[in-house]
Formats: sequence, structure tokens, C-alpha cells
Amino acid sequence: IDYARPAITVTAGIVLLALLPRGGIEGTGMYWSFVFPPTTYLFQGVKRGTWYNAAFFVAHVAFGIAVNVGAVTSFFPFVEFREAWSALVLLNILGYAAESGWDRARREVVRQQMRLSTLIANLPVGVLMIEKDGTPVEANESVVSLLSRSPSEVLDLGAFTRAANLSKEDGSPINPEELPLHRALKTGEVVQQSGLYIRKLDGAKAVLRAMAAPIKDQDGKVSGAVGVYEDMTKEQEIDQMKSEFVSLASHQLKTPLTSVKWTAETLLGGDLGKLTDEQGSAVKEINSVADRVLALVTDLLSVSRIETGRKFNIVRAPMDGVKLLGGVVHELTALSTAKGVTVRVADPAAVAMVDADENKIREVFLNLIGNAVKYSRTGGTVEVGEEKSREGYKAFFIKDSGLGIPQQQQKRVFEKFFRAANVEEDIEGTGLGLYITKAIVEKHDGRIWFDSVEGKGTTFHVELVAAKT
Repeated sequence: IDYARPAITVTAGIVLLALLPRGGIEGTGMYWSFVFPPTTYLFQGVKRGTWYNAAFFVAHVAFGIAVNVGAVTSFFPFVEFREAWSALVLLNILGYAAESGWDRARREVVRQQMRLSTLIANLPVGVLMIEKDGTPVEANESVVSLLSRSPSEVLDLGAFTRAANLSKEDGSPINPEELPLHRALKTGEVVQQSGLYIRKLDGAKAVLRAMAAPIKDQDGKVSGAVGVYEDMTKEQEIDQMKSEFVSLASHQLKTPLTSVKWTAETLLGGDLGKLTDEQGSAVKEINSVADRVLALVTDLLSVSRIETGRKFNIVRAPMDGVKLLGGVVHELTALSTAKGVTVRVADPAAVAMVDADENKIREVFLNLIGNAVKYSRTGGTVEVGEEKSREGYKAFFIKDSGLGIPQQQQKRVFEKFFRAANVEEDIEGTGLGLYITKAIVEKHDGRIWFDSVEGKGTTFHVELVAAKT
């Protein structure tokens, strides 16, 4: 039915073209027959339906053909108006066809809008849309429920931000301009933010995860933004419980493991009598296993402290980063010798004073240099030292010529329990060292990054705040 009108219009056009060789419309005697139906259609002001108009045009075309073959005599031989009538007829037919096409397009747009509105309204996550000037224009039921505010409050972003007492994870207040929606408007890029806290009307706090994306017009210019909000309160509570369980279990494991290690070392020292070679070998294996498990337990404790924020305070003081690097290299002499890897400090006489917790940064360097040695091939070289950095910071590098990290896996390097696919099976590790290292560096207001080429090696860079002189 939707295609009846344009189909009949095309048929009328074909008839016209077929008659043109006989002298055109003016010479056919049927020019007037194209005027009545379209003109009546315009006078009506509205279309009455597809079948009504289709039948009207069929009768019209049939009558025109009858006039042309002489079956009907023309009753309106207004020759002086033929050109004007013909132009009017053609314009009416073209307008009719155009309006029919526009109606179909308009119905399709409305259908798509209804489908999108239904989808947004029933999403389980909150959706908030704002204009280019930052004015909220649409909010679904989920965001109203999630934010525990009325639609009018949600659509007044400034008032909502003040009423909801939005804050960051550390408790500091957040300015509306710092919200993902406004940042997406400003940068024209997708923005994500976790740990956004909000106070509901009942006084309870909720943790939100927000993502915002810019809305662009056909010219690529930002015309607004849409934000998606998800309640992560339950997930955070579960994660907190998990971290506390890991912490408790690790504490309970650490005491007996320490006892096992102490007993093994006592036996190896001969305090309880001399051991046979076979007994000594077995006790050494026990001691080695205890060392590995104790290292894992220690890492798990560090992870739980990082995630819960407990017992992870740092005590900063001026310290020499290059000197600490040299000390860590010395501590790892046994490991590098056993591996057959040479470790050297570039310009060991240099001084790079940083404001840091020496014990925590020692752990960072132990992890990075230890990994560099472990993942280097026998006969390889590891170089460490200070490098050029931004003003107000001191930077250090740890460079190896080992396995390197596959390009497609590099974005996961700092994840918990991650180990690259090209790591050899005999290289021990828990996949927690770099996660802990990154957390410690960021706790110092520093940053860590790396460059790596698979098969050629990796260079890690650590930047720390310079000590004030």
C-alpha cells in the first residue's frame, strides 16, 4: 500500500514520455486531464488514504489515454494556457511524489525515535543527556532512581551536584566541570570514571561508575553528550569482603610458614644434629618451597592492603634514588650470578634525591630489577640508573635485553596475576609484583611506564617527586 502512489506517479510519467514524440503534451489533447486530480489533491489539503488516491490516479491515467486515442473528445481546448497548465500539472505530480516519499521518511524517523526512546527508558543503567551548553535535557527512570532524586533535580545538574554531595573516592568534593559529561563535552572523547560517590536522600552513600560520550553532528562538531551511570555499591562491598578475607587468610598463613622456614634453617644449620646429604637436600627443598609460598603470601597481603587502604601509609623523607638502586643491585647479586646476567648501575656516583618512603621504593626497585634479571637470557645485561625527567621530578630506568612483552598484551602488564604468554615455564612469579609496584609509585604521586619489543627487551621508567632542597 505504501508504494501504490509513487508507482502510479511513475506510470503517469511513462505515459507522458511515450506521447512526447507525437507533439508533446500540448499536441496530444490530454494536457488538461493531468490537472484535475493533483489540483483536487492540493485543494483537499490532506491525503485521504492510499487506496483513495491510487484509484483516483488510475482513473485519471485511463481517461487521459482514452482522450489521446480519440475515444473521448476534449471539452476544454484552452490552447493559450497549455504551457502553463502543463507546468502546473508536472509540478503537482512531482510535489505529490515528493510528499509521499517525505511521509515514508518521516514515519521511519518516528519509528526509529520510538524504538530508541523505549530502549533508553528500559535500560537497567542510568542515562543522562545534556546539550552543548551543559543543560540536561533527558534522563531515564533508571538514573532518577539511581541518583535518588526527582526528575527536575536530575535535570538541573548544578543544583543536583550540590544536593547530592558528589565526591571523589578520597572524600574530596567534585565540581560539576569535573564530571565525565562535561569532560566529554570539552574533549570530544569518551570519558570513564570510577569511584564517584553520591549521598542519597536517606543519607546512604552509593558508589557510581560513570561513562560519557560526546554527541556529534553531521559536521563532526560536538553538540551534546550522553552519560551512563551504574551503581557499583554492591560490587564494591563484595570486593572489600574479598580483600579482607585475603588479608585474614594471608595473616593466618604467614605465621606457620615463618615457623616452617625457621625450622628448616635450624636443621640446615646443624643445630639439631648433622644431616645426611639426602636429608639436607630434602630440607633445602622445604626451605625453598617455604620461601616461594611466603613470598606469595607477602604479595597477597600487600594487595589486600592496597585495595582496602589499610596499613599502606607511606612515610616520606629525602633519599638518594641512585644509591638505593646500587643497594638493590647488590642485594640481587646471588640471583644475577645464578642466572648469568650482568647488572650495572649507569653513573653510580650520581645523586638523585627524591621525597619517598625508602622501604616502599626499595620494594619497587627489587621487583623491577628482579624481573629484569629473571626475564633476561643467560649472558644478558641489565642496566639501571637515573634519566632525564620533568621539572620537579627524578626519573629512573631499568633496562634489560630479555624476552620483551608481546605488543597485544602490553596493556595488561599492571593487572593482578597477569603473566605474558611468552614467559618460560621455569621462570617463577605470581603476577602480582608489577601491580604492587604501580600502586606504590602512584601512592608517591609518581608514575611508571615501559617500552618493550618482544624478543629484544624491556625498559621500565619510574618517576618520583624530587626532594626539596
